[in-house]
Amino acid sequence: MEDYLIGLLLHNPGLSQHVCGIINDGDFSGTDTRELYHILNSIFQRGSSSLHKPLEQLVPSALLTTVIRARERFESDTPLDGAGQIKFAVQCATRLKRARLIQLNIELQYVLREAQDTGDVATMQQLQRQLLAIHQQLRTIDSATHLQG
Repeated sequence: MEDYLIGLLLHNPGLSQHVCGIINDGDFSGTDTRELYHILNSIFQRGSSSLHKPLEQLVPSALLTTVIRARERFESDTPLDGAGQIKFAVQCATRLKRARLIQLNIELQYVLREAQDTGDVATMQQLQRQLLAIHQQLRTIDSATHLQG
C-alpha cells in the first residue's frame, strides 16, 4: 500500500494536497518510503518551482530504487481517472494512518503494562492520555470511512 501511494503521488503530485492532512511521514513503516514521502511532501509544499527538475535530481541516489519500485507498483494496477485517483489516494492515506495508529496502540499497551507492573503512576496516566487520543483518532477515521462508503 505504501509503494502504491508513493507511486500515485509520483504520477500525480497534486494529490499531495488530498493526503497531507491525513498522513505524515511517520505513518510510513518503511524507512525508504517514509523518506521519499517526506521529500515529495516538501517539494509539494515549496510549490511548482521544484517540479521542473526531474525527480531523480531531487532525491538521494539511495532512494532511486524505491522510486522505480513505487512507479512499477502504481503502473501495474489499472489506471484511474482524476477523481478515482483522488479517492484512492485518500483511501490509501486513511488506511496507512489507521494501521499506524493501531500499531502505536499496541506498543503503548505494552508500555502501559510495564508501567502498571512497576507502579509508575505518572507514566500510566500519560500513556492512558495518549491511548485515549489514539482511540479518538481511530473513531474519527472509522466514522469518516463509514461516511465515504
